[in-house]
Amino acid sequence: MELSKSQLNYILAIKQLAGGKVTQKYICEYLGVTKPSASNALKNLEELGYISKEGQKAGNNYILTDKSRKILDLIEQEKFEFMSLFFRTMKIDENLCQEQYNSLCGMFNREFIENLIELRENNYNINKNSMLKLSNSMGIENGVYEIPFQVIQADDTSRSMGDKGFEHPAKLICGEEVNYISLTPKEIYYKSKNEQVLRGRLQKLDYFDVNLNWITAENDENGNIIIPLENILYQKDCFGKINIGIIKIRATASTIKMPVSVAEITFNFKLIKKVENGY
Repeated sequence: MELSKSQLNYILAIKQLAGGKVTQKYICEYLGVTKPSASNALKNLEELGYISKEGQKAGNNYILTDKSRKILDLIEQEKFEFMSLFFRTMKIDENLCQEQYNSLCGMFNREFIENLIELRENNYNINKNSMLKLSNSMGIENGVYEIPFQVIQADDTSRSMGDKGFEHPAKLICGEEVNYISLTPKEIYYKSKNEQVLRGRLQKLDYFDVNLNWITAENDENGNIIIPLENILYQKDCFGKINIGIIKIRATASTIKMPVSVAEITFNFKLIKKVENGY
């Protein structure tokens, strides 16, 4: 949205105070800000056409203009989509969702909200058309690419032991009908708590898909692990280009003494390198 978080707070305060006294004094008390800060902010919002005054007879009460009401309508949609995804669908604690939303309130642009609406209307399924649109947004042609990645521990950002269980880099395969990442497992060594050195290989890999289910990854004819692009979560840079892809995994090794581990794989789409024209 075009307003800063601070400016938006003043508009939200005027909305909450509407029906009573909405003077600078009461806005200061509501937001806990100083009179000079409020004076500058309100003057700026008035000049931008977001608020106006009702006049002396009304006690110089501030009111919202149509320009502000359009912003508030968008915020209502933003909150609905946020709570639908994280509280109603992902079942995250309602108070925690509300707390997190309050810190992000008004920071989603219209395009992002429209994408959330589309996801909800599709029951949070990403169909084939969405997958192809996602591939196009990467700005890459069909072919085979090398893509750097890291396996990091689920509870922090440090590299997981499982990172050594794969060949680096991975392969990114993009085509008209298929878009996926191929991981090649390799033998790993693991030191147990009693200092015993264990040797094993990845036996099974599950990934957390967009429908919030654990899915067992398929293998190709060479034993490589296949992760479809539509099940990866993406982060974009300031230019709207995909930067990082993230997927949650659960790995089981071929020796029972190695623990089942939960981790995340981060793929760096900024550093892909084309190796083949076909796939």
